[in-house]
Amino acid sequence: MRDILDTLAREYAGLYAQIRVTLVEASVVARQAHADVLAAHQSRHVRSTDTLPSRIDGCIIANELLDAMPAHRVTQTAAGLVETLVDVADDRLVLRTGPLTTTSLAAYLDAAGTAAASLRPGQSIDISLDARAWVESAAASLRRGALLVIDYGDTREGLLRRPQGTLMAFREHRLANAADGPTTWLSEPGDWDLTTHVDWTMIAATAQAKGLQVDPLVEQTTFLFSLGLADRLPPMGDTSLTAVKRRLSASTLVSPQGLGASHQALVARLGI
Repeated sequence: MRDILDTLAREYAGLYAQIRVTLVEASVVARQAHADVLAAHQSRHVRSTDTLPSRIDGCIIANELLDAMPAHRVTQTAAGLVETLVDVADDRLVLRTGPLTTTSLAAYLDAAGTAAASLRPGQSIDISLDARAWVESAAASLRRGALLVIDYGDTREGLLRRPQGTLMAFREHRLANAADGPTTWLSEPGDWDLTTHVDWTMIAATAQAKGLQVDPLVEQTTFLFSLGLADRLPPMGDTSLTAVKRRLSASTLVSPQGLGASHQALVARLGI
């Protein structure tokens, strides 16, 4: 948000003078840091809160938010669908399977003609009902404006082609050792970021059901170039250190082998 406000103040003074920023953050510690980080924009920073405002005229930006929402891991077995659950045994966290904890999971798999039976034996899928609930809440709050979601994910069809699901554990930009399975992050709870891929089919359908007009999903590369990223970069003939750093930073965001293809952008609009 500081980067956004820096740019608005420098290049779009009219918009900057009118903008009002609310930061939504679950962490108390992080909220306490907001005032210092946005000190240069104190007049534009209205508040920090842990819930979305009830009425929003403007833009809701969710950048790598939905992948961090809690998810249910559902697996197909010979006896039907089961859910992977975290339990305690001998004073340590372990995984076990049990019945589905909510009927919403089976309903999710049955949505859009995708029957639960289409999962192959042993196949797992990660379902974030919390992500769907957040989109419903955001759409309900939006009176006029746009919802911009940037994240890494796949369509429902694409997710169903992944036999092991998409659950990943990261720490310091490093994936948990696959050979260790879940033992590493289970034995060190709170020290790893657990993420799952966003189901873009569900996100788009949820926004549409709430009355928003959803634009086609695009890769981050297409999204940024369509907004004029190329025009904002220094010319290749400029070999100054600042110019080279700017071009390298941009290439990180649009590289087809990196964030440019792994991340997608979805825009849902109301009244604009």
